Amino acid sequence: MPASLDRIRRNILRLAALMAVLLTALVVTLIYWQIVAADRLLDHPNNRRLAWKEERICRGGLYDRTGIALAKSEFEAREQIRQYPLGEAAALLIGYRSPRYGRTGLEARYQSRLSGLTARRTLLDLRNEILGRQAHGDDVFTTLDAALQRAAWEGLGGRPGAVVALEPATGAIRCLVSS
Repeated sequence: MPASLDRIRRNILRLAALMAVLLTALVVTLIYWQIVAADRLLDHPNNRRLAWKEERICRGGLYDRTGIALAKSEFEAREQIRQYPLGEAAALLIGYRSPRYGRTGLEARYQSRLSGLTARRTLLDLRNEILGRQAHGDDVFTTLDAALQRAAWEGLGGRPGAVVALEPATGAIRCLVSS
């Protein structure tokens, strides 16, 4: 009998060790998804859980280096309207934001900042909701020059081509047009 009790104890210890390893793996996985990957998951285009919240937040603006608006939002009749003042001159670069088709260009790249939907803004959002204030996303300022962007677009005159203007000292993009 003592040999079989010893074997049972070893099996129980092995089972306990296996359960400890599995529990540790579960905790590490949960920490990864809740802390490390939280922002990436929040920004993922297929995350439809937050679509209703995004529609209630006034999306931040995209601006050139001098403060000229490249994209801005306004609410009309409780519906958010996204405006692109440069139109076709910056369409490829700025991209678009659509509830149906998603986001492209700078609208996609800076989604979390423009929408204000980051994990770090939770307390600010709660305060705005309690006080009844309109929530706003963050504005993004680029290195682009709106006047140069428009001049390059008009210079192409509808012909196929591309214009890129960089500041050599810093690598800042001043103009990026494709037709």
